[in-house]
Amino acid sequence: MRSSVRSIIAGVLLSFLTVPTLTAQPGRNDLTFNAWTGSGIGTGPSGDAVDVVVRQPDGRLILAGEFTEYNGQPANRVVRISVDGVRDASFNIGTGANHPIWAVVLQPDGKILLGGEFTTFNGVAASMLVRLNANGSIDPSFNVQPMEVGISALALQADGRLIAAGTIPDVDDVGNAWVARFEVDGGLDPTFNVSSATDGHARALALSADGSVWVGGTFSSFNGAAHNNLVRLDANGNIDPTFTIGTGFDATVHTLLQQPDGAVLVGGAFTMIDGTPRNGLTRLLENGSVDPSFDPGEGFTDLGGPGFVFSLALRPDGRILAGGQFNWYDGVNGGDIALLNADGSVYYSFTPGSGPDGNVMALCALPGDKVLIVGSFQFYHGVRLNNVARLNANASLDASFNPAPGFNGAVLALAVMPNGQTIVGGAFTAVNGIARNHIARLNANGTLDATFDPGSGFNNVVAALAVQPDGKVIVGGDFSSFNGTGRNGIARLTSAGGLDATFNPGSGCRIAGTPGGVLCLALQPDGKVLVAGALDSFNGVFANRIVRLQANGVRDGLFNAGTGFAGGIYALALAPNGKVYIGGSIDHHDLNEQCPGHLARLNANGTLDLGFTYPLFTYDVDIHALALRPSGDVVVGAGDCRALALRPDGKVVRGGRFALYEGTGRHCIFRNNATGELDTSFDPGLGCEGSLDGNTVVNALGLLPDGRVMVGGAFTGYDGLPRNMITRLLDS
Repeated sequence: MRSSVRSIIAGVLLSFLTVPTLTAQPGRNDLTFNAWTGSGIGTGPSGDAVDVVVRQPDGRLILAGEFTEYNGQPANRVVRISVDGVRDASFNIGTGANHPIWAVVLQPDGKILLGGEFTTFNGVAASMLVRLNANGSIDPSFNVQPMEVGISALALQADGRLIAAGTIPDVDDVGNAWVARFEVDGGLDPTFNVSSATDGHARALALSADGSVWVGGTFSSFNGAAHNNLVRLDANGNIDPTFTIGTGFDATVHTLLQQPDGAVLVGGAFTMIDGTPRNGLTRLLENGSVDPSFDPGEGFTDLGGPGFVFSLALRPDGRILAGGQFNWYDGVNGGDIALLNADGSVYYSFTPGSGPDGNVMALCALPGDKVLIVGSFQFYHGVRLNNVARLNANASLDASFNPAPGFNGAVLALAVMPNGQTIVGGAFTAVNGIARNHIARLNANGTLDATFDPGSGFNNVVAALAVQPDGKVIVGGDFSSFNGTGRNGIARLTSAGGLDATFNPGSGCRIAGTPGGVLCLALQPDGKVLVAGALDSFNGVFANRIVRLQANGVRDGLFNAGTGFAGGIYALALAPNGKVYIGGSIDHHDLNEQCPGHLARLNANGTLDLGFTYPLFTYDVDIHALALRPSGDVVVGAGDCRALALRPDGKVVRGGRFALYEGTGRHCIFRNNATGELDTSFDPGLGCEGSLDGNTVVNALGLLPDGRVMVGGAFTGYDGLPRNMITRLLDS
């Protein structure tokens, strides 16, 4: 007999605008839920990239670049922050710079020199170069004549004079490389003998102890002599004839770093130096020859091509930090940041994984072998950030730096417990500044439950949760370890958050040899657990997308789905008779060549239930959520609908990525009546708002016994109030 299927596919149509109100209406924020509402806290620099970071002797950090805000407050192109990322209110720049700042250098007396493309600072004319007092105010004793130059690099000599490098714009926008020296009062030093280099840009500077100056950039000649992208000048600005690099570099030099022994590290976009292959990084001896003791191997590469190195820094132990735009260093995965041994080999204990999702423009070595990275990224290894992050010595994210209230990464899964507590899983690494790697438990009032202690937690994303009657938690995702113990894609935790060793999945779940691939779980009344997603094996044995485990984590041989699925399973629902509804990206070619669409039903033993039929291609989009009514009807969340919460009265709360439902504004969440039409008594107001990657979405819903709704996803506000990734809604 055919089972009836009800479905509402929510689609993104257009944005809407209403005025937020604070009422007790169903669908509005439950103000008794502690969602850590500090507006702007933890949002970091926004508006555009951070291009420079400089550490003061007292540990405070100066950030500069193109951004216009820090933690939600105006900060035009420069800000000073504490060692923990909090904005330093004593550093007052007023309206700041009107255009980007590309270079920062500190004087021994605490004053700060800034160079860039700005023409005013705090409303005062400041042509590309300005000096600030330690409190951020303009130092009027430093006077520079107006310049038509963009300054890219600054270097301070021991005598207090300042070397500046940049570009003089040309009529055809090609530009001329430019280097000059300024006196302590800002006057141009006429004794520094440099004329404009042609056809290029000067981008990097390094000073030697003897007063000589290394200049890198994009140019083919300097002071009338052929020099490809790097030159060394003596203390008077003349080309140093003792420094020879032959044909030079074949592409841009972006950064220079002189080491204590006099050798200089050179980073950039090049692949060759004087005929010697070097991808993005090399070390030169004082005479300009390539240092043969420094071997970067394949160097930096990016998607099969050369990688770009934008910044270099030395750690106290002599190891070398490199940031830029690259995916690999010498064949080892390192997303845009790497740590090298002093001889150029990979330091394997530094493992950024996927790293930031954008370029690292600058970095700074910190005490304890930590590192601060800045640039044009929004996430680090899946955790929501904004252009600045502090990393631990092993390249993991330091969640205590400028912590955001609430969750610092997307919530992907929720499991509501009978006592009102909620288990939360996702891409986060901290909750309100407290380290919680991908899993946490909240008390009924929304505060973090400290008695649930996962230690170092999971090393990657948690995508699915199921709570047993005894309080133990089945966890699925893309992880390969929990608190230092190997667990591939599936684990069980005790009610206190520790690993339950009595649940032993062996080598666990894998997809294409990679740990993980678990996207959904379903707990049977007999304690067995269904595990599904993108996995293709379990404990080393074929298991195409779905497997059932016994209560001890061992595979249940009585459940056999045959050849399984070619597509992914994103949702499971258990019927009282033991049959299993599955939804995802599957189609009629997948399960034993018999599955008719993106929805199917399995018998209790895993075989396809041929009695479950519906019109072919009813679902031509992926199914992300399923719920079973007492009547046996299946409620389906497909397309842009990502989550469902079924109430006892038959009403259904739906979450996802959409702005309208049947012409009515419903941003990422709405409720249907039992008969399917929009329930207008449930009014989310503005609904979910904001996410740093532009993809505001509700990923998970949980229904409390009193009808209130837990909402998790990727959002930073709900109905006009700050709410980082989670909120609780009123209901009736």
